[in-house]
Amino acid sequence: MYRITLIVFFFSLTETVFCQPVLQLPYEGKGKPLSAVVSITNDRGYSITNLTENPDVVFRAAPGQVSSGQNYWLKISVDNPNRLSEDFVVRIIPQFNNTLYYFDPDQRQWLTSQTDAANNDGSRLLGRHPLSFPAQSTSVFFVKLDFSKLGGGDKQIKLDVSFQRADLAAAHEQTVRLAWVCCVIVLLVFIFNNIYIYWSFRDKAVLYYLLAQLGGMIYITSYRWIFNELLPVYIFNVGVHDMITFYDVPRILMHLSILLVLCAITAFTREFLNTKTYLPKTDHLLRSCARAYGVFTLVAILINLAGISIEYYTLAFDNLACCLLIILIMWAASAAYAKKIPFATTFILANGLPFMFILAIPISHLVVALPNEENLWFPELAIITQAFAFSIALVDRTRGIQSALVTARISNQQLEFDLKEAGFQVQLNQLEIDKAIADINTEKVKNDLLQQTLQTNQRELAASALHMVQKNELLSHLKSQLQLLSRPNPSTSQGMRAMSTLIDNSTQLDSDWDKFKIHFEQVHPHFFTELKSRYPALTTRETRLYAYFHMKLSHKEIAALLNIDPASVRRAKTRLFKKMALPETTQE
Repeated sequence: MYRITLIVFFFSLTETVFCQPVLQLPYEGKGKPLSAVVSITNDRGYSITNLTENPDVVFRAAPGQVSSGQNYWLKISVDNPNRLSEDFVVRIIPQFNNTLYYFDPDQRQWLTSQTDAANNDGSRLLGRHPLSFPAQSTSVFFVKLDFSKLGGGDKQIKLDVSFQRADLAAAHEQTVRLAWVCCVIVLLVFIFNNIYIYWSFRDKAVLYYLLAQLGGMIYITSYRWIFNELLPVYIFNVGVHDMITFYDVPRILMHLSILLVLCAITAFTREFLNTKTYLPKTDHLLRSCARAYGVFTLVAILINLAGISIEYYTLAFDNLACCLLIILIMWAASAAYAKKIPFATTFILANGLPFMFILAIPISHLVVALPNEENLWFPELAIITQAFAFSIALVDRTRGIQSALVTARISNQQLEFDLKEAGFQVQLNQLEIDKAIADINTEKVKNDLLQQTLQTNQRELAASALHMVQKNELLSHLKSQLQLLSRPNPSTSQGMRAMSTLIDNSTQLDSDWDKFKIHFEQVHPHFFTELKSRYPALTTRETRLYAYFHMKLSHKEIAALLNIDPASVRRAKTRLFKKMALPETTQE
């Protein structure tokens, strides 16, 4: 009975696939290529038993698109004309909630293989099913496309069924994982190495390089869907367009890692080339563009997390923004090279190739269909070249920093020497200042002594002048008394005249003048010498008279000293000042 059922089933298959388009499977063996026929029918609550036993179920040629408002069954017949069984991996798009049914002749029952985006079992990729096609036979399997979890709406979705040889798929999967492991190892090595460099020099450029490497590690892990195996996948929203897109944790990590990489590269460029000093306008443009891209990315993430699917619409703008930012960084490097900014040549030589690979990533996203991106290796090339190239740039910068440190160390040593020398000079100056202060104090003491001596001499001079005035006044008084006494007694007049003559001679004694002159010169040194040199025609009496005038003695006092009347003093003064060509008011 079972054989009859199978005969009827395969007979119905030949009827239903008649005139269906034949798909040639990729085949590189020595035998004949395999062929497949894909047909479709709307799901009306069918089970696998209905499909295999009910002849009323009619399959038609599979179109290029299906409606998201319907569930479908696909029937795929594969003819293997070769003598050996062939192993393939079938990939069915849309990759949402597909269940593949295949007949196991050993167990004599239909088995299933399911891929559910909402309940990912930890596989790296969705929609792939391994199949084995027995030799010289036609294998039939069914796929149920369940869109009931998509919710409302009726949109056209691309339908595609493709095959890949199992050995090539395994080799490709091994290559992808090996490339990911190599990228992660390279990044970790450079990260740990540059952590030490940053710890040694505290250079911000090294810090930005480390952030770029960290972002690259997260990006390659999310880009190759490794996070699907490492983290529980939670889908925040599903976008239904010409293909179904999922916004989940790996997608968020991918956007955040791209933001981290681009912002870190921008900051690295600004710090490495010192654009804030040499290219202020370019620096402002770089900073503003990086901030704008950051705001754009974060706002898009928040909107998608809120359950509103805008990933399909923002993806093109996101890639364009990445392209513009990388082009702007390359333009800034060219401008720095044109202005011969330090390290600009090294920056361009080291980062030219990595930036080209980084630029190729968003460009490829714009021109290559998403399902075919797995065959592109731009991310791995960008990460590897970036790790090595940035390190080369950092080595040159580190050498420059070391050279600057050596120069700064020498400058510091010279500065310390100059400071010590300045300290010694300050001490020497302080000693000189102390000596000068001591000299000033000594001179002050001397001046005080001289002042005291001068005051003493002035007092002695005044006393001497006063003594001479008093003596002459006394003698003048005695002379007048003698003259009065001689009048009533003529017999004594001759003796009185003698005594009067003696008194006149006493008023003009040179000894008194010599003593006065000594005291005067103590108060006014070199007075008489300078006066004699300037006015050599002056007589001794005129010199004496000018000295009295210099002391500011009154006419009466001078008249007493010279034993003349005050009127004679005035006349003598007029003659003297006229002789000396001095105004008469000079000694008033």
